[in-house]
Amino acid sequence: MTAMQVDGDFIADEPGQFDEHGMALSFFYYRNCDRASDYFLDEVGIGAEARRSINRSTYSATATLDVVEPVTRGTPLRFEITVSRIGGKSVGYRVTMLGAKDDRIRAVYDTVGVCMDMTGPTPMAIPDEVREKLSAFA
Repeated sequence: MTAMQVDGDFIADEPGQFDEHGMALSFFYYRNCDRASDYFLDEVGIGAEARRSINRSTYSATATLDVVEPVTRGTPLRFEITVSRIGGKSVGYRVTMLGAKDDRIRAVYDTVGVCMDMTGPTPMAIPDEVREKLSAFA
């Protein structure tokens, strides 16, 4: 299985992400795993770029988060994204948050994205060219 690698250089210290002791709150994990998935979705043709150019995107149908090891403010991170399932109109994928210096797993975010025709918006079949790109990460 090939994973898409995403550097965590987009992570910003936004309000509400850390407690008074510098420990990441749930919002931090969801927000940054979601932001990492934006890179992946753009890469395969169902992200923000596709929404702007051809009115195709995804809606998250489900998302689960497992924090394996807490993150403290300033910890350098990276992300790996893999595809767990490709359905007719949806794709299951996993975003793994890792320490950039030690490769220890910090959190695992599993989600299902439904391919959407944004003119409706209505669910649509995953186009063949997107399915092919998704397969590279399965």
